[in-house]
Amino acid sequence: PTSNPEFIIGHHADNHFIYSDKTSLYGSPWGQGRLLSFFGRINYDYKEKYMATLVMRADASSNFAPDKRWGYFPSVSAGWVISNESFMEDMSSSWMDFFKLRASWGRNGNQAISPFQYLSTIAFDSRYFPGIDKTNQTTAAYPNIMSNPDVTWETSEQTDIGLDSSFLGSRLGFTFDWYNKTTKDWLIQAPILGIMGTALRLLMEATSETVAGKFLYRGETISGISLME
Repeated sequence: PTSNPEFIIGHHADNHFIYSDKTSLYGSPWGQGRLLSFFGRINYDYKEKYMATLVMRADASSNFAPDKRWGYFPSVSAGWVISNESFMEDMSSSWMDFFKLRASWGRNGNQAISPFQYLSTIAFDSRYFPGIDKTNQTTAAYPNIMSNPDVTWETSEQTDIGLDSSFLGSRLGFTFDWYNKTTKDWLIQAPILGIMGTALRLLMEATSETVAGKFLYRGETISGISLME
């Protein structure tokens, strides 16, 4: 301890000190938005043959009006490992190592927009010269958002159906996926001319759909083995 009133804390061995006249502490709120989330998941696995997962997520974002803040995003997936079935034992022991069918469906959300889009806010970040005196500037206020009280979560719904397989001691493998994604209520803002004097309200009109397929093949050189035997 020390009697010096400027001394706060210190470590005499290393000569590390903090002095009140040389140290300042400050802070501010982190960002203007908040996100509250709840998440739950249930997994099921029966003898590594039948598998399922159920997920439920609920999110609330302060970027939306109080009655539009909550979004609910469920998902479910299931898999069937056919190669572990008893009726597949002969094939599994000879040339098939693994064969699985799987499917999944789910929703997720996007709230990545500037805060307070549901309000008509006023900005004070402009300056102007009042009257004929051009030497002194005055802070100016203007409406910077055309509000949209109905703005809410952008939602994507995704479906995937596929299979995974491997053969001949994992030397040969095939994977197939069929994928569909539909995005609704895009959070977009159309460009406007500067003469409008403010930003256009956030739009939620667009919908897009993506359908894709994927086929992967993995193989190694096989010597001394004939697939026709």
